Amino acid sequence: MRTVAIVGGGASGVLLAWHMRRRDAGVRIVMIDPQEVPGRGLAYGTPCRSHLLNVAAGGMSADPERAGHFLDWWRGVEGKGLGAGDFAPRMVFGGYVQALFGEAGVEHVRDRAVGYRREGGVGVVSLAGGGEVRAGDVVLATGNFTPCALPGEGYRQAWDDAFYEAVRPEESVVLVGTGLTMVDVVLRLRDRGHRGRISAVSRNGFLPEVHAPCEKADMCSVPLGTEPTALAYVRAFRWALGRHGDWRAAVDVLRPVENALWAALPVEEKARFRRHLQRRWDIVRHRIAPQVAEGLRGEAYRLKVVRGRVERTEREGDGFVVHVRVREGVEHVEAAHVVMCTGPDMDYRRVGSALLNGLIAEGVAGTGLFGAGLALREDGAVLDREGLVSEGLYALGPARQGVLFESIAIPEIRRQAADLAVILAAGEEEGSVG
Repeated sequence: MRTVAIVGGGASGVLLAWHMRRRDAGVRIVMIDPQEVPGRGLAYGTPCRSHLLNVAAGGMSADPERAGHFLDWWRGVEGKGLGAGDFAPRMVFGGYVQALFGEAGVEHVRDRAVGYRREGGVGVVSLAGGGEVRAGDVVLATGNFTPCALPGEGYRQAWDDAFYEAVRPEESVVLVGTGLTMVDVVLRLRDRGHRGRISAVSRNGFLPEVHAPCEKADMCSVPLGTEPTALAYVRAFRWALGRHGDWRAAVDVLRPVENALWAALPVEEKARFRRHLQRRWDIVRHRIAPQVAEGLRGEAYRLKVVRGRVERTEREGDGFVVHVRVREGVEHVEAAHVVMCTGPDMDYRRVGSALLNGLIAEGVAGTGLFGAGLALREDGAVLDREGLVSEGLYALGPARQGVLFESIAIPEIRRQAADLAVILAAGEEEGSVG
């Protein structure tokens, strides 16, 4: 029986396994992940029901051809009055992904992958517990990693349950970052009865935009001119805005073609976009549910946004001082706790994964553009240090951020999973767990 090993048990890995099972019931799928039950990962493992999806239920189906798949499942769990425009709690979507895991009939190896080599035409994944998994094809579905630490000490992670247990209701908290992760931390603190001062620090001080009803835009050809540049992206957005009137509709009409637009940009233009436009695009692209925005507005009386760059943190007594470079000089913000909310670290050379460290150090995998993710072919095949295909090794989800413009949202990942399942169905190698 053909064997495919999937390293990682978050949404990316489970969606791939589910699509593979639907396509080929004869393939043996081995999933390597230390979770007791795969499916939730960082995003969907939250215990806080106030954490809602950032995409409405109608856009969260695992099946790109059946928009209502998740919505039908959710209705079966919580009632029939739910609609495609409703925003589900992320923990509910985690339950959906776990249900898909059950349908996939995966052989779960509850361990952590720490190494990889190719031996006799078969991929061999080394496990932290001492065993090995042998498979014709190996897929890296490692998901997101925690943010990269800044200079100083005392940083807590937004997904660390121990932090929420430790913080007292009256204590002050500094959040480094003002994006989606910051919103998650504020809401979870509120739900636990926290009432102390919260300061959120970022260079631009932008808060996430909010989903709102807008007229659906028709798909159409986006004019880029004769030469693709970062400026052409801005022109395309303005064109879409003028055509459709609502900036949300303008963003939505560009989403299905954004990866193609990105691929057309020369490297120097991609660098310009990352440097000057990326954050502004992220603000309008990654919107929050109206209910989440309402909850955040309710916290405004104690949420102070500081526009500046964190230089370092220092321990002072029982707490910390965060030194922030602002326009007027340096502002010193005191807090009992400092939490990293800057988003996942996409530089796989520093995320602390023994598996990825080994792949990159040995040249089996190259790094993606600007150090993000991995070097990959369009179909997800991993490229080595010299740009050649590493036989039988693939990646999907966030690992493709070094190649694609967008590769962290379910609409993109489900398409990747469905397409990669077709490729893997043609494999012929055999493997085993040792």
